[in-house]
This record gives sequence, C-alpha cells and structure tokens, in this order.
Amino acid sequence: MRNLTLVSSASNDTALEVLFPVNSINSIDARKVWKFIESKQRFADWIKNRLEDFTEGVDFIVHKNMTQLNQVDTIDYILTLDTAKHICMLERNAKGKELRQYFINCEKKLQENSVILLKIVDIVQNLSLCFVDLSNRMLNLETNREVVTPIAAKQEVVYKRIKDFGKERGHFVPLPLAQEFGRKCVQRCKDLKLDVKTCNDSLYPNPVNIYPEQVLIEVFTEHFSKQA
Repeated sequence: MRNLTLVSSASNDTALEVLFPVNSINSIDARKVWKFIESKQRFADWIKNRLEDFTEGVDFIVHKNMTQLNQVDTIDYILTLDTAKHICMLERNAKGKELRQYFINCEKKLQENSVILLKIVDIVQNLSLCFVDLSNRMLNLETNREVVTPIAAKQEVVYKRIKDFGKERGHFVPLPLAQEFGRKCVQRCKDLKLDVKTCNDSLYPNPVNIYPEQVLIEVFTEHFSKQA
C-alpha cells in the first residue's frame, strides 16, 4: 500500500468532488466514505471491520478529537487512496462501485498531471542547459571580440587612406584589395626611393602609413585600367 501523501490538482463542483476534492485525494476521510456508501453499520464497527487487513501509519492514520475535558470525543480515520479503493470494493454495492470508480478516475488525473509536470520539469531543465550554453558562447564571443578587435582596427586604420582615396574617385575598395594596394604602394615608394610619411591614430598604437598621392594614383590607375 502507499504511504500517505498530499497531491495537488484542480477540483470540480460535482457532488463527489465536493466530498472528496482531488487536491486531497490521497488523504481520504473514512467517515465520509461510510456516509456516501450508506452503510447500515455503526461507523465504529464498520471501520474496524474494514481496516482489519491494513496497517496504521502506512495505509491509514488515526486522529482523535478531544473534548475540553481532554476526553476522546470522536475518532477520525484518514485513508490512503489505495485503502479507500479497496474498502469501496468490499462494499459490493452500487454506491461502493461508484465511489471506487471516482477514486480510479482521480488517480488517472493525478498520473496525467504527474506526466505533464515531469515534461515541464524536463523542458525547464533543457532551457536551463541552453541558457548556460548560450551564456558560455556569449562569453567566448566577447573574449574573442576583445582579442580580434585591435587586429581589425589596425587593418581598417592602416588601409583607411587607401579606401578613402578610392572612394573619392568612385571606387569601392574592400579591405583585401586595400591590402594589395598597400603592398604595391610600399614597393612603389621603395622603387622611387620616396619616404613614406606616417601619422598617429588613436585606434592603433603604432604610426600609420600615408602614401604620396602620386603613388596612389599610379597604383589605382594600373589596377582599374586592367578592368576597363
């Protein structure tokens, strides 16, 4: 038999559910069962006979209601769901059958709710794992960004003069092409024995090359004339 537990669920306004709310279906008042099945026996005799094969503290618990003079007034018996179903079966009448079927239906509802709850828990756990993974990915991206950004900034700054020069003349110069032009400008300056001037830029700690305009014109003309 099951130990006594309390299971929560929604209750409806039917006659049986008012007597035996689903939210307390695992703690059933034996006196209410006795009244519903309309037993002809006295409650004390009926419950004593019905609980002969059950164990107190496991299948049911006993609660003594005391008077102001500290004397026993009434005794209540709280049954587990399995115990209540078995007692209803022992009645062998329509009322007992009806009540037992109600308890079975309640048990099915509780099982369905348990399955739903487990699914919700599983979803929450998966979402939690996804959140942790996303947080780690964002942390890695942030770390990589901090490492890559200075390099990207360097490239953009070093070749800004070349890209701006092309823009002024109606040419879009992507970074790879600007890098190629930069190498050609350096070589052309060496061939012509021209000094390459530099300037400081806040985005890059080292000085940035500034190529002579005539060298830039020659490099651009040579490249775009081949495409014409």
